This record gives sequence, structure tokens and C-alpha cells, in this order.
Amino acid sequence: MLRFVLPFTVIVLLGASCGRLAGAPDQVASRTPVSQTLTEAQGKSAVEAKRLLDEQPAGIVLDVRTNDPYDQGHLPGAILIPFQELPDRLSDLDKNKTIITYCGCSNGQSARKAAQILLDANFKTVYYMTESASAWRDAGYPLVVPDTQPAA
Repeated sequence: MLRFVLPFTVIVLLGASCGRLAGAPDQVASRTPVSQTLTEAQGKSAVEAKRLLDEQPAGIVLDVRTNDPYDQGHLPGAILIPFQELPDRLSDLDKNKTIITYCGCSNGQSARKAAQILLDANFKTVYYMTESASAWRDAGYPLVVPDTQPAA
């Protein structure tokens, strides 16, 4: 009996440690296999995102930054839903429209995570911008800056 219990205990302990992320001992790795992560969402550069929006003007542009960066300049037609609010505001979006998310991160991490939230909630076609709103501007595309002049 001891021969069976000891190897079983070692296997269970080793298996439990495999759920941890390397370099981050307090974070549990996602149980979703990598092959299933973002199965439909594709990353798009600023240039590719512009092309997509030109081809599908009825799509939704989702800015997942906070109010201040949004007010300093956002993509034309963008809807602001800060990343932390997204899970509670999914009903604000049409699941059947093409959605492209973007953020202020140079690598698009928050946009990618937002795209995953949308896919997990059964949104049909989701893309994320792999670059920041600054990359959009740097590519020569306009950002909308709200009029800060006081009303006359």
C-alpha cells in the first residue's frame, strides 16, 4: 500500500505545480489550452486595422483605455469601455458586428485580453490592434480630440 501511495503523492504534487506560470509563482496559469486561446480574434497592426475599418465601416471600434487617454485622442467612431468595465458592459455591444479593440499599450496586451473576453462571451468576429493608439497616429491616421473650448 505504501508503494502505491508515495508515488501517487509525488505525481499529484508535481502535477499541481504545473499550473503555475514560470516566473510568477502566485499566478495560476489559464486552464484554457493555448490552441483555444483567441481562436477567432486576430491581431492587426494600425495599417491593417485601418484597412479593415475602411472595408467594414459598420464595425465597432472599442477603446479599452480609461477616460483621460480617450479624451486626449481616440480612433474615429470609437466607443469607450474601459477594460475593467468590459465584463459588466458586454450588453452595450452588438455580438453580430465585427469588433476591433485597441488600447494604449505598445504591444496591445489590454486590447488582446479584451478581445478574449468578447470571444468568451460569444461575440462573432473580433480583432485586436497589436499597437497603441499612438501607432495609429504615427501611421498618419487621424485621432479625434474632443473640443476643449468652452461653449459660447
